[in-house]
Amino acid sequence: MFSSLRSRLWLSYALLIGVSIGVVAVTLLVAFLRNPLVYRSGLPRLREAINTATPQLEKAIPQGMKAVEEELQMASRRTGLRYFLISPSGKLFYDSGKGQEGGIALLALRRIILNENEVPSGLYRDQNGKRWLYLSQRLPEGMILVVAMPTRDLPLNTLIRNEMVMPVVLAGLCGLGLSVVLALAMGAWIARPLQKMQKEAAQLAEGKAVGVSEEGPQEVRELAHSLNEMMRKVQAGQRAQRDFIANVSHDLKTPLTAIQGFAQAILDGTAQSPETLRNAATVIYNEASRMYRLVLDLLTLARFDAGTADLVFEKVDPQDLLRETVRRFSPLAQKAGVILRLEDASLPVLFADGERLMQALANLMDNALKYTPAGGTIVLRGKVEEGHLLLEVQDTGKGISPEEQTRIFERFYRGNPSRSQDGEQSSGLGLPIVREILRAHGGEVRLYSEVGKGSCFTLVLPLQGSEVHREHQGGKRE
Repeated sequence: MFSSLRSRLWLSYALLIGVSIGVVAVTLLVAFLRNPLVYRSGLPRLREAINTATPQLEKAIPQGMKAVEEELQMASRRTGLRYFLISPSGKLFYDSGKGQEGGIALLALRRIILNENEVPSGLYRDQNGKRWLYLSQRLPEGMILVVAMPTRDLPLNTLIRNEMVMPVVLAGLCGLGLSVVLALAMGAWIARPLQKMQKEAAQLAEGKAVGVSEEGPQEVRELAHSLNEMMRKVQAGQRAQRDFIANVSHDLKTPLTAIQGFAQAILDGTAQSPETLRNAATVIYNEASRMYRLVLDLLTLARFDAGTADLVFEKVDPQDLLRETVRRFSPLAQKAGVILRLEDASLPVLFADGERLMQALANLMDNALKYTPAGGTIVLRGKVEEGHLLLEVQDTGKGISPEEQTRIFERFYRGNPSRSQDGEQSSGLGLPIVREILRAHGGEVRLYSEVGKGSCFTLVLPLQGSEVHREHQGGKRE
């Protein structure tokens, strides 16, 4: 019944206001049950009796206690009230109801005696449990006159008919009705944007690219904004997945087509001469190697994404990494007519995965050689800045435009092929792998490039080994 947010809001508001009105009603009921009407109706009668008796007693006291008793008996018969005369020490001199049940209570007696400057009044119960309303007055001789009248609990219908009760009840009912109307309106106001959001989210689930309206209370607007951000990320992820499948399919289709074609030529006898067979085998080997590298790159990225990449952290000399990189790529640089230079420097020992860093440097060197013309220069250097180790690969190639720099680390992104010396496009996975390797080390990759002047890729690594994933130390690499 109350499964919707709107109904629950309405119920919560109604319960809250109902409880508040109930507390007020119970408080008023208790107050009335304590008979405030007794004070309003009985005290004037007692006050009139005291005001009438006091002058007569002041005249009778000098004549003796007999005259005082006669005067109080006459007053009691005339008013139907009970009169007590008490000495300053608290001794009871006279009780007009002597021989009758009940009497003045001890607590009321003490209160009367102790209050010298006030005219105490109140309620008390006698030894029989009967309730009395009393009013006292001090006389000139120090005597205390007390006038009392019995009271009784008023029935509920009398309380209800009281002129103060009905307005309170009517006001409570009006307030309850108004609160229900306001609860319904507020519940609808809060639930309306959520209901609209639910409909729009249902359309999104059906594949319709609609945004959620960011309206309503602040919390609802923030929720709608979060849903829109999530929707944009989901759509971006879906696009990336489609692009990924398309790119992988294309990159695998090209070498497979070549392998299939030359293998068919060998099978049907088209390639018969030793030279033709050697050429076919070379193409098949090269395309198979290309496919192998692509699969390895995809597997590497998949492991980084899943957090299962095995990193073996150990002490590494960064300068040795740079020297090994130069040694490996010197033959390729000589063949391309590119000058490869290493700047020697004293670098601190780094706690890292040496093979993964070597892979990152190798990917950067592949790019540098691909986009640096003959006669150009590639420089490798290392330095320390602000607690970080910086390994730089700088070339004098054609540079990268600002538009390409914003996407250069996207997977399968291929830059302008005109920048490449051989016109061949890469797989678009080398730089994303570099970035993932640096992230696994707690570092980052920086790029500075100017068109026509060259590019500089910088691997930034923290020197604090405790901040790098020490739990991988001693792991095994597949």
